[in-house]
Order: sequence, then structure tokens, then C-alpha cells
Amino acid sequence: MRAELAQWVRHADALHHIQLLGFQQTPLLLSYVTTRRDDYYLSLIGELFHRMRAPYTEPVEWSRLGNAILQAGARVATLDQAPTHETLPSEPALFAATAFYIGGYPASAYLILKAANTGQFSESYQACYELLARPAAMRSQTVRALIRAVRQGNLQAIRDISTQIEGNEARALLQGPEEWIGLRLLSQMVERFKTTNIRAVLPGGQDQFWDTLVQSLVNRTPPVWDFFPSQIEAINSGLLGSGGCQGSCRLC
Repeated sequence: MRAELAQWVRHADALHHIQLLGFQQTPLLLSYVTTRRDDYYLSLIGELFHRMRAPYTEPVEWSRLGNAILQAGARVATLDQAPTHETLPSEPALFAATAFYIGGYPASAYLILKAANTGQFSESYQACYELLARPAAMRSQTVRALIRAVRQGNLQAIRDISTQIEGNEARALLQGPEEWIGLRLLSQMVERFKTTNIRAVLPGGQDQFWDTLVQSLVNRTPPVWDFFPSQIEAINSGLLGSGGCQGSCRLC
């Protein structure tokens, strides 16, 4: 994270904890975080979109950015109140969840969106929300198609959906920012989903051999359709090969 913004994040985090402790007086050093809250929030969103082009090398940087957006978005919404998940509007919640998901923290992304307020979304925003929050009822045609492809073991269909989203994103950029933003977020999510979905990670994941396991994972509440980085590392290291699992890996 760039030096000036990184300092801003540290100061905002300190102010957040001061508020949680119930202190009434804001330290002079941190007062600019309150008076320039909108500038701070917009800087964080700019950092998120910048890092989509030039990703962080360390996953923890994504989590710091996600936490900062979470706090700043709640502050903008609640003014001088200490931010909570319940007061977080849908847009900053989605931005924060995107940072966590891209950084390899899908559980954090899920918890943020499940706890935050939700609103009426366009198809692209709805797809972003549903891919991370995994609601029981799916309205997004994009997510329905992605999960259907996972169930069927059709990885080419997932790649085709990703290509289609990229094309829609390029066209939306010529029309205006609102729809482009949602498509940009979705494009980044699906790009990651291509390599983290359970079919892509399981050895020979397209084979019918895995159908029963895949169906059981996707049918859970909440559903499981992609793996955590630690699970991916374990599977790639041979956890499911040559009897290495034997029913003890929590996937079976």
C-alpha cells in the first residue's frame, strides 16, 4: 500500500479502536481522519481499483485494505458513531468483501456481506453479491450459470463466462462508470473463481468420480463452491491422492 495511504489507514484504524473504547475526545493527530472522511473513503476505493491492475504481493495487504474500506464506509454512513457491520451500506460492504476475496479470504468476504445491509442491485452487482454471500435464493443468471458449470464439471463454461464478462466490462467503460464498476468487480472475482472453484482444484475435477462430493458441497448451507488457499495448497500437495485423505479432511 502506498506510503501516504498506508499511514492514513493506520491512523483510521487507531481512531476506530479509540471509538470502540468509548473515548469522547479525538486526538489532534487523528482529527483529519474525521474531517476528511469522504476523501479517505474515495482514496481507498481508488486503491482497490488500482490494485486490480497491480495486485499486492502479500495477501495481508488485501485484508488491510478490506478492513480499511469496511471502517471508512461505515464512518461515512454513520458520521461520528463507531462503525458496525449492521450500519454498513451495501456498496462499501461489496468493495470491502471484494478486497478480501481477491486476497484469498473468502470467509471474511462472506461474513461481511451476510452482516451488512443489502439493497437493490443490477445484474453485475447482484452477481458479485451472490458469488460471495451465497444466499439460499439465487437471482443472478451469471452465478446460476457458474454454479451449474461447477455441478456439471464444465470448466470451459466457467472460462467462457469469464470471457463474456470481460467483453461486457470493456463495452460498459464506453457507456459510463456505474455499470462498469460492477462488471469490473465481477470480472476480478470470476477470474479468481476460475482457479479456486472446487472442480478446478480437485485432481481430475471434471471427472464424474467427483460428482457426489461436489453435489454434497454445493448443497450445503451455506454452499461450498470454492476452496480456501490453505485447502488448495493441501490438495495440490497430494492430500486426496494415494489414500492421503481416508475420510479425515473435512471434504468427504
